[in-house]
Amino acid sequence: MRSHKSNTALLDDEPSESLPDPHQFPPEEQAAADQRQALVRNCLEQLPPVQRQLLALAFFQGLSHSEIAEYSRLPLGTVKTHIRQGLGRLRELLGGREDGLL
Repeated sequence: MRSHKSNTALLDDEPSESLPDPHQFPPEEQAAADQRQALVRNCLEQLPPVQRQLLALAFFQGLSHSEIAEYSRLPLGTVKTHIRQGLGRLRELLGGREDGLL
């Protein structure tokens, strides 16, 4: 709940001037970021739906494992196992890339 509240508070604030405008990046950097995003999205699509959904809740929504367990009505240990297995599978699919993706 705390992380959700802090995320909500961040969204309610005015945009920070310290954050870079995504349109200010050089085209080469933007193209590389787009490629990484497409690669990760493709790998996520290869995961079982439960793993993909739980990873999305953890990393894109910022929920803790216990919050995910409550939300999904799954036991906490099951949530942790699915997330751990999903991350392991993503590492395999990404081929141990060393460009900071995982």
